[in-house]
Amino acid sequence: MEHYAPKGLLCPLVTPLTPEGKVDELSLKRLIVHVAPYVDGIILGESSMGEGLYIKTEEREYLIKAGMEATNSKVPLIIGITGNTGDETKHYISQVVSLKEELNYNGEIFLMDCPLWYHSNRDLPDYYENLSEICEFPFILCNNPNLIRQLGKRVKRKDIRTSVLKKLSRNEQIVAMEFLGDLKRFFNYQKAVRGRRRFRFYDGNEVEFLNRPSSGGVVAPGANILPQEWQKIVYSSLNIEESRSDYTDQIWTLGHKVWMFQKVYSSNPIAIIKSALKYMGILDTDVVSNKTSPTSPPQRAQIYGLLIENEMAKINKEERHGG
Repeated sequence: MEHYAPKGLLCPLVTPLTPEGKVDELSLKRLIVHVAPYVDGIILGESSMGEGLYIKTEEREYLIKAGMEATNSKVPLIIGITGNTGDETKHYISQVVSLKEELNYNGEIFLMDCPLWYHSNRDLPDYYENLSEICEFPFILCNNPNLIRQLGKRVKRKDIRTSVLKKLSRNEQIVAMEFLGDLKRFFNYQKAVRGRRRFRFYDGNEVEFLNRPSSGGVVAPGANILPQEWQKIVYSSLNIEESRSDYTDQIWTLGHKVWMFQKVYSSNPIAIIKSALKYMGILDTDVVSNKTSPTSPPQRAQIYGLLIENEMAKINKEERHGG
């Protein structure tokens, strides 16, 4: 049986945390309510934006459970499963399997993995054949050289090799890839999977998508803040013939707003987006993991000013300085 990945807008949710570093369930539910009506998939515990690599095992379980309960099977759920080792990754898969059974969750589930974080290109297809034997969920790969660079000099390659992707594509449980990298590599990747007509590529770079939309969609951190605006841009970009009459207006009007926010949060996306959501009354705190830099006072002032300008802030200046 061949699985099909969602097409369109995927939102990598930031993970709301309490001051003690635990998952904030109420804030998570508010964030999902804010985002879910406008996206084609929600990513929980994503390696970078979701701080999935830095959340404790028990908190990951709590995050997934709360996410399943909040989405209530209404939107495809894409769950980050990347661990620091292959065994840790398999354990995270087992968590998802157990929670699906415990909650009798009937919604679509996909597993997102950035394999080069813990596994080399060597024997990677065989590794995924093994993963396919322990679960029936489809996989979405993440090729993110920027993330892999954080591992330092011990990593020989920061991208999945094209020849390896070609072999991986023969595994029908691997249905899509979030791609970050240069255009030449992207074209080579497309050729590598041409035997899989429904294989999707998602832009992992919002700016690249706005400039040159891919046919599969985009993983857009900015959709945490502006889900409705991103939905309209992505729909117009992927359905140009249908929306040709207002396509230019959509891109210019909504695109400008999206660009302005992206410009502000791009220097420290996780923390600044959390601060924005706090000022919007969606998150109770803008706490980040101990591996993520918190927002600086100038960054907070800038995002707050942009929210005020767009009439999106729900707390006043005094409350902002008190929080």
